[in-house]
Amino acid sequence: MESLRNEINNKVKTLKEELNLLHEHGSHVGEVVKMIDKNKCLVKLKMEGQNIVEVESHIDKTKLVPNTRVCLRAGN
Repeated sequence: MESLRNEINNKVKTLKEELNLLHEHGSHVGEVVKMIDKNKCLVKLKMEGQNIVEVESHIDKTKLVPNTRVCLRAGN
C-alpha cells in the first residue's frame, strides 16, 4: 500500500513539474515534421518556420510521429 502511494506521489510530482515547465514564459508549441535521428527532431513552428531540436532523454520517442504537437522549452 505504501509503495503504491509513493509511486502515485512521484507521478503527481512529475506532472506538476511538467505543468510548471509548460507555463514558463516563452514556451513554443509546434508540430513534429519528422525524426532526424534518435535524439533530434524537425519541428514546424507557425511564425518561425522549421527548427531542428534536441529531444530530452525522458521523452518517449515512439510518440514523436508527424503532426504530433510538442512544446519547446524557452531557450532551446
